[in-house]
Amino acid sequence: MSTPLKRNILSNLAGGGWNTLLVILVTPVQIGLLGVESYGLISLITVLQIIAGALDFGLATTVTREVARDNGRTGADTTALVNSAAAVYWIFAVIAAAALWFCADAIPTRWLKVGTLSADTVTRALELIALFLLLRWPVAFYAGVLGGTQRMGLLNALKSAAVTLRLLGGAALLLFKPDLLWLLDWYVATAALELLGFMAAAIHACPGLRLIPRLNLTAIRKTSGFSTTMYTLTLLAMLLTQIDRLAIGNLLGLEALGHYSVAYTAALGLSLLQTSINSAALPAFANAHGTGDDAALRARYRRISELMGFVITPMALVLIFFGHDIFRVWVGATVADATQISLGLLAGGFLLNAVFSSSYIFAVAVGKPGLFLRANAAGLWLYLPALLIGIAGSGIAGAGAAWLLLNVYYIALVLPRAHAMLKVRGTVGYLQRTFGVFVYIGVAAFSGGWLAAHLITGIAGSIAGLGIAGGVYLGLAIKLASPELARLIVDAPKSARHWLRRSES
Repeated sequence: MSTPLKRNILSNLAGGGWNTLLVILVTPVQIGLLGVESYGLISLITVLQIIAGALDFGLATTVTREVARDNGRTGADTTALVNSAAAVYWIFAVIAAAALWFCADAIPTRWLKVGTLSADTVTRALELIALFLLLRWPVAFYAGVLGGTQRMGLLNALKSAAVTLRLLGGAALLLFKPDLLWLLDWYVATAALELLGFMAAAIHACPGLRLIPRLNLTAIRKTSGFSTTMYTLTLLAMLLTQIDRLAIGNLLGLEALGHYSVAYTAALGLSLLQTSINSAALPAFANAHGTGDDAALRARYRRISELMGFVITPMALVLIFFGHDIFRVWVGATVADATQISLGLLAGGFLLNAVFSSSYIFAVAVGKPGLFLRANAAGLWLYLPALLIGIAGSGIAGAGAAWLLLNVYYIALVLPRAHAMLKVRGTVGYLQRTFGVFVYIGVAAFSGGWLAAHLITGIAGSIAGLGIAGGVYLGLAIKLASPELARLIVDAPKSARHWLRRSES
């Protein structure tokens, strides 16, 4: 694995890990001071942001890929595309925010089942969320520019600074005044600062990017085939990953949405780690593809996939085996009991999704995402009825089961076809080396740790069990992983110290 790629992955994991830790720390504060129903409304920010992001016509991924393929030279075509994409982003940010603002009155009465919160409070909250989306949505574009130039250290520093200010500052404000609208006012203010920081960094990294971008339809048309496919993929992915919470909010109410969102937030930490690896892999894959070295590209794909399996598997098994114990300490026994089953199912689904995701990033990097478009369309027809039946029959646990089923479909039916298209041989062997080996040793380590934890009462037992499981997993992984990954694991502390020294300088 090349040094820049390792450095970028390390930077992404550090940034993603810090942001995940902040969410873990702040979530019980928000639930404790505002209540589960208000937390359910706050969780809609993520859902609505992803829905709005589906309107970017695939331009963020296109920009990252083209800037990476251009290898930082930012030629005339790339410069025109970048500025045109920025103009499109701003236009649709305004449209999406305005649509939510003008619909804010109708949502509390026609869609959400509101309990203790007043309709006026929900309406005002949605108006503030609309302003938040207006300011935050273009950040995805500027982050795409930084990702294409492979400035992952700067990108993660900006992300972490923004999340730290938003979450820790918001938690501090709630201690003085536990008010939902006051918290959302703070979110809007921090979003404005975040946007200014990303704009300045992206313009510095890509000198051709203008402060006031100019739309060039010719530049958009040149990548219209790829970007249209990416847009449709993004739209389908948005439906597949967000419709569960929309359905729960409508069918079961804000309290159930709050419980599900707690479980989803914990499981989403797996997705953040997955994104940390894949966002570093995409420009590296695209750059390698631009050089025409297909053998090196496929070797890099296997190494990234193995790293993904090693990192994500133990995190998922922590939630599956120790999730209930962690939740009892984190958010209380009531929420822990309400989310235990859904948490385990969501964690299993996110684990399978992480395994599958590397093939998607590979296909995007080489400009062949069409198969995944068809797979997502078929997956939606499978997922929607399973989701609705699951919610009707088993509540939020049914929603978790539907997510797990969807990702079983991806692994069993879509991955072999993706490998055939990408000329990657031996899907079964690939899964065994990059995923199966870590699941085997992980289940053995964490089931043993879980049994050990129950021999000791209280929190001490859970801590001891986690320590045993983590130590056994790490030791076995070093022995059974490929030599390169084993070296990477052993050298990780030294690499981290080196990265910190570079960051400080």
